[in-house]
Amino acid sequence: AAEVLPLWLGGNLETAREEHVLSSPLNWVAPGAAPTLILHGTEDKYVAHEQGVWMRDRFKSCGVHVEMLTLEGAGHGFKGADAERAEAAMFAFFDKQLKNSPAGGLTKLKVQRDIPYTESADPRQKLDIYAPEVATNLPVVFWIHGGGWQTGDRTSVQLKPKAFVEKGFVFVSTGYRLLPNVEMIDLFRDIAKSVHWVH
Repeated sequence: AAEVLPLWLGGNLETAREEHVLSSPLNWVAPGAAPTLILHGTEDKYVAHEQGVWMRDRFKSCGVHVEMLTLEGAGHGFKGADAERAEAAMFAFFDKQLKNSPAGGLTKLKVQRDIPYTESADPRQKLDIYAPEVATNLPVVFWIHGGGWQTGDRTSVQLKPKAFVEKGFVFVSTGYRLLPNVEMIDLFRDIAKSVHWVH
């Protein structure tokens, strides 16, 4: 985070302290916040585990339902057994927090891949849409893959699309160009363009 945040905020903690304070998610938690699940590895080199603990405590202090799964020894971006535990916790959380769709888990999945959200021919500026076969006016889960803005891919969604579609959602997974091939502002623009396309 110490390497990436200055790119976002126009300076490091010494030169852009106010921007860092204002951008901290700790300052944006309010009593009306949605129920939240925090998944965090103890060996995360991008976002220290203690920051996840701070967020959990902040949600609790505001009276917001929060759950936290700590994955001992896991880094940033879970793999193998850690990824399976994180995904199972996410599905269990959503099962508790979201109402079941009338389809009751029998929804047929329709997938559209490699949809460009901009006129560029860059293969990373595309998105994939997973939806019930007959979808009209459904809420959308917009997935931005992890990887510290330097690695990862929109296709790394495991069982998430199926789980959300069965709950009555459309699931969109977006790609974006990566550091260091482009500037941080270009990543922001990619995400904004893909959200705009979906909207």
